[in-house]
Amino acid sequence: MAIYAVHDKTGRIIKHGTASAQDIKFVDVDSDETLVLVDRTPNPADDSIVDGLLVNIALPPLARSGYELMDLALILLSKSDWTQLADVTMSDERRAEWRVYRQALRDIINNRDPEIPESFDFIWPTQPA
Repeated sequence: MAIYAVHDKTGRIIKHGTASAQDIKFVDVDSDETLVLVDRTPNPADDSIVDGLLVNIALPPLARSGYELMDLALILLSKSDWTQLADVTMSDERRAEWRVYRQALRDIINNRDPEIPESFDFIWPTQPA
């Protein structure tokens, strides 16, 4: 059995399930959705699809205020703490990618005026896949 997830253009998981290799082609997918095979059962509340891969850090919603933006960056930073633990098996290059991502989140937290609302075209740093 294969585990699959269907997601929209933002990476939000619409539905998920299991199907045999023969039946995976019968999973109902709308034209603006994408089906991907994943390595575990996704949790739509905490998981997203980024670059075709299931990641356990939910994509943040669009921020409405500087405070909200800073709060979401802090949440993403805390959810990625595990990447910097000494006992995590990861290449030095991969760990460095996570460090760059985490620094970008810290920059959002430290270099933002919370009184100024963020524009709708704000771009979040890309987390390593």
